Amino acid sequence: MADATSTADKCYNCNKSEAEGGSLMRNSRCKSAWYRSRDCQKAGWKNHKKICASFAQSAAEAQAARETRSASGA
Repeated sequence: MADATSTADKCYNCNKSEAEGGSLMRNSRCKSAWYRSRDCQKAGWKNHKKICASFAQSAAEAQAARETRSASGA
């Protein structure tokens, strides 16, 4: 569920920064939540799952709009 690429400021679950806890991993579904570890991701899932699907849908719609603009040369 998470990948190892990180540009986030803090873990969605424990609120620690990269400086405090090492690199953060991004939720692979919505790409909006970042976690310090798989344990943090599991612990934060109960709260995050309420918004994950809508974040994922918004990201997909934004990507589709970018692709449409790119294809039309805009």
